Amino acid sequence: MPHRSFTDADGVPWNVWDVVPQDASRALGRRKAERRGQDILLYKGPERRSGLDRRKVHTRQAARRYALTPGLEQGWLVCASPTEKRRVRPIPPEWETRSDAELERLCRSAPAVRKRMP
Repeated sequence: MPHRSFTDADGVPWNVWDVVPQDASRALGRRKAERRGQDILLYKGPERRSGLDRRKVHTRQAARRYALTPGLEQGWLVCASPTEKRRVRPIPPEWETRSDAELERLCRSAPAVRKRMP
């Protein structure tokens, strides 16, 4: 993940990096594959689960976790200062080699990201 730092005309430091999301189905498949090779102790007692199978619930939760806001599927640049974050989308070509003034213009033109409530 490329990363750039610059200071804008007002003296505010900014960090810029790109975010390219993985395909949710690939990420889920990789997690399942990592667990398959582990040693598994088989439980021989009575079935304690009732209702939905835990694996199905887990799959739905993971799919929800990877849901992206429309328009972000191809990735975005994060522009972060000590007081705010902005999101540039789509990722501009060759942004890593642009001048600090060009990066500042990109960041200033991007909408601010609202803070999430915990």
